[in-house]
Amino acid sequence: MRHYLAAFAKYWLAPILVNVLAFGWVLGLFYDVPVLTPAVRDARCAFSRGPGEAVFTHEKFITQSAFEQSLAKGENAADEPAEIPGWRIYRPADPGQPARILLTLTGPEEEAIFFPRLEGEGAFIAVSALKDGESSPVFRLAGAPGAWTPISAQYPVNLACYRENGRVNLEITLSGRWTQLWHKDNRIFF
Repeated sequence: MRHYLAAFAKYWLAPILVNVLAFGWVLGLFYDVPVLTPAVRDARCAFSRGPGEAVFTHEKFITQSAFEQSLAKGENAADEPAEIPGWRIYRPADPGQPARILLTLTGPEEEAIFFPRLEGEGAFIAVSALKDGESSPVFRLAGAPGAWTPISAQYPVNLACYRENGRVNLEITLSGRWTQLWHKDNRIFF
């Protein structure tokens, strides 16, 4: 009898479980579906290679955020009005040195949208998650000579792998003369 149970588990139960986990993982890549959430999230995070190519999804400003945000510290970050009413930008105060912004996000969402903008070779904007004394790259956008990124381009950032108790600590680095991080009402992520 044990032989039959072992064969059933090996040839029937195990493949079904693997397929359910794989389906949940693939579904979780495209949709925020709570299918086997802890197991699927852990699998997705284990196989994640860090930030891929930064691609914007839409061109439209969002004004409502599901995140509570607290700015912890900003180094070399100038905060000035943008050309769109109600919006402001962070940029490096000294273009020869990178600006760093540390903040904590708290909220129910696993993905956040933000509005970086830049131009120029060597310019970049990077987001890293700070967890247990480790820094993990989450997002990186590099500039190109003579080509500004669109003014209201929405760039998604997946925070699922870095959240603890609904919160994540982030470090944003702005490097280059024409690097901007747009924000509204002290909110960077939407």
